[in-house]
Amino acid sequence: MAERGEQLSVSRLSHVFRVSMPSVVEIVKKLEAKGLVRRVPWQTIELTSKGWNQAENYIHNHRIIEVFYRNTLGLDTGASCEEASRIDYLVSNETVARMCAFLNRPTVCLHGHSITHRDERA
Repeated sequence: MAERGEQLSVSRLSHVFRVSMPSVVEIVKKLEAKGLVRRVPWQTIELTSKGWNQAENYIHNHRIIEVFYRNTLGLDTGASCEEASRIDYLVSNETVARMCAFLNRPTVCLHGHSITHRDERA
């Protein structure tokens, strides 16, 4: 994951996500219109504060959902992560908050990454 303030390029994103550069430009323009990224054409792209908040929310949701799938439903780590990826951006914050409480606010996801809860963010 990128660090706050890190600037990326269209070519880097194209390489990382294995999509064409015109596809990256199209998506970046949409994200810019929503205020999620700041772009200097032919140079750099960076997440705005709003973009970081949304990204952190999706990461939190994904990690809680995958832990819920494994601990509650007994799915293995791979299946838990894959299934969480299908809905992590769709599930309401209220639902994820209830999953989180049910799981006693886990601090680490299935892959060993820390889970930063909404009330702990700077």
